Amino acid sequence: MQVTVNGRNEELPAGSSVGALVERLGFGKARLAIELNKRIVEHGRWDAALLEEADNVEIVEFIGGG
Repeated sequence: MQVTVNGRNEELPAGSSVGALVERLGFGKARLAIELNKRIVEHGRWDAALLEEADNVEIVEFIGGG
């Protein structure tokens, strides 16, 4: 299935979750904020949030520094 992630098309297996997408993109345990179709997905619900064809996902990674 095709989804849009941060403005780029991604091909994913049907039934993929937000959690699987995070792993696939190599974010690991990074501090992230994820929006699925303009709604925030809480960290504890990433594996339960299933993606569907043409979904739009925005991922923001928090980076510390100074």
